[in-house]
Amino acid sequence: MPMRQQNPQERIRNFFEVALGYSKEDAQKEAERCLLCKEPLCVQGCPVEIDIPAFIKLLREDKPQEALSKIKEKNNLPAVCGRVCPQEDQCEGRCILNKKKVPINIGALERYAADYGKVHSQKGLSASDHRLSIKIAVVGSGPAGLTAAADLAKMRYSVTLFESLHVPGGVLSYGIPEFRLPKEIVHEEIAAIKNLGVELKTDILIGKTFSLVDLFEAGYKAIFLGLGAGLPQFMGIPGENLDRVYSANEFLTRVNLMRAYKFPEFKTPVSIGKKIAVIGGGNVAFDSARCGARLGSQVSIIYRRGEAEMPARHEEIQNAKEEGITFQLLTQPVKIIGLDTGFVSGVECVKMQLGDPDSSGRRRPVAIAGSNFVLDADTVIIAIGQTPNPLLAKVTPELKTTPRGTVIIDKNYMTSIHGVFAGGDITTGADTVIAAMGAGKRAARAIDHYIKKVESRMAEIKKTTIQDILSLKNKRKITMLTAYDYPLALLVDRAGIDMILVGDSLANVVLGLDSTTKVGMNEMLHHAKAVSRAVTHSLVIGDMPYESYQLNPGKTVENAKRFIEEARCDCVKLEWFDQCLEVTEKTISSGVSVMGHIGLTPQTADKLGGFKVQGKDAQAAQKLIDQARALENAGCFAIVLECVPDKIAEIITQKLTIPTIGIGAGMSCDGQVLVTHDMLGLFERFTPKFVKKYLDLGPLILKAIEEYKNDVLQKRFPGQEHSFSIKNEELIKLKT
Repeated sequence: MPMRQQNPQERIRNFFEVALGYSKEDAQKEAERCLLCKEPLCVQGCPVEIDIPAFIKLLREDKPQEALSKIKEKNNLPAVCGRVCPQEDQCEGRCILNKKKVPINIGALERYAADYGKVHSQKGLSASDHRLSIKIAVVGSGPAGLTAAADLAKMRYSVTLFESLHVPGGVLSYGIPEFRLPKEIVHEEIAAIKNLGVELKTDILIGKTFSLVDLFEAGYKAIFLGLGAGLPQFMGIPGENLDRVYSANEFLTRVNLMRAYKFPEFKTPVSIGKKIAVIGGGNVAFDSARCGARLGSQVSIIYRRGEAEMPARHEEIQNAKEEGITFQLLTQPVKIIGLDTGFVSGVECVKMQLGDPDSSGRRRPVAIAGSNFVLDADTVIIAIGQTPNPLLAKVTPELKTTPRGTVIIDKNYMTSIHGVFAGGDITTGADTVIAAMGAGKRAARAIDHYIKKVESRMAEIKKTTIQDILSLKNKRKITMLTAYDYPLALLVDRAGIDMILVGDSLANVVLGLDSTTKVGMNEMLHHAKAVSRAVTHSLVIGDMPYESYQLNPGKTVENAKRFIEEARCDCVKLEWFDQCLEVTEKTISSGVSVMGHIGLTPQTADKLGGFKVQGKDAQAAQKLIDQARALENAGCFAIVLECVPDKIAEIITQKLTIPTIGIGAGMSCDGQVLVTHDMLGLFERFTPKFVKKYLDLGPLILKAIEEYKNDVLQKRFPGQEHSFSIKNEELIKLKT
């Protein structure tokens, strides 16, 4: 049974809700019609998977609050969906009664349950007392974002919802008119979601106020993008820049969010004339037309196909007809005509006829030659579609988009950026509220699965210890790389590298010095602190610099402890020198673990005849074997073998019970180490033979810097999307 409505002659003069909803008797009578199918097709048609027969059965039993609770198990916005969801194409379209009778009015029953809960102050779900510490950011508070945020909060995640406008709700607040969806309803639904523990932050534009990187650095473990498709499309015809030519987006925002229809009580008017032409045939076009009629104008809808091809809901079309809105069907605007004053005076159109079907399955409109005419109009509203705002993609080039500007996602709603998910209109283009909600719900499940997988992996990848390194000998190869700063250490650690060496190669690759002997304790500690701050998994090794351990055993212990206590390193590395064993033993006996280093020792390379391979004859090789055994006996937990013939490295590795870490020492070592700058192609002065370049990053960085330079010189950067604004009234105050 249909819902009662305001009389058309009365409602055309107000913005009150058109549909008046069911009474208790109406709801029970409609619920009695439901067959309560054992395999309900209606549930299959619901994007958010509501158990429709279960809630209708509860209404039949006069248990509306219990029915609402059943709905809210799946749907966080029942009062919204009961009003604007196209049930005729979703659940009602699948209803078995469609075959012989009128389908159950599921939307009206959902609305009745939601409104009953509002009137009777039904308490919604509240925030969990045991919220997880895992933070998730949801960007955009439209239907997709609200649904994702609510579902994630129900999963006990700590959710923050970011909204660029001063009022949350997205299209629910600025797009859908009051007479279809009262804003009080939207605010109450959002308040219930906030009550789940969702933190709301408004006036924050992600991509300008904060970047996605900023969110990750703030501790968010995953990000959901539910930004919608709020950028209006235009036709590209002459006259679109005339006064009183609006996009439907701007017009509806002024009317709905800024309450232009209540001017001067609300101070943002909308300038319209007496005759409005609305271009388009979807729900947004009809929303614009029906708002224009309520503002006192004569309204015509111009659509290039016939009424049967209009994508708007049938009830919207019928309501518009009842409200006196006229249709110009099979009509295509070709020019907006203006007066000398710059205002609109009419729309030149051409009549169309339907040809063969296009890619959408609808027959393609074809212009009829010589059929041009002018439609009298002093206001034009263009409602032919919206696309996602390109701002975020522009400032985040790694976020891949389609040629239409929609964000590309995989089957798990993951974007091209690891840990960043998206759903709703930002991925599909403009679609229905319930489609966006369905995407938000599925994305929330995908995020939960992703977080649990990451957390499980992190639980397995605990902080590496000395004992862990010792246990890896003869089990698997050990990985080790250098790092000297926070960002690089973060990446090396995230990749699961076993050990990170804050090497004295800092002197060469970071500080630009020609020898590792020229870097001191203060510089090494400064960089070691940054590395330790970034690392959660890898074993961090501080490389003792030249003269920090060769001169005085007592001073050696003091310096070694500074690496542990001040820089939070896990251990230190000492290069071999004449008194190495005594120093090593004293350092270890003080409680500091030590990694040895033999072969080519850069700090004393001049004594070795320069940077040459060591152990190339039998006597020299035996000396290395003896040094390795002595360091093991002194208590070292591992030994670096640098520039040693692979067969000698193999002999040493076999003779020791502690791991060997090779750099230019062949495959037989227990592990390998490289200078990260070398393997990434960041250090161009000299590339040793033993280095494999996994990336040639230097030229890529150079290219990016040159592009930046050119953008600045050519005044292409910064663009508007990279700049901050000030209100005009504040500028006026400043100038006066």
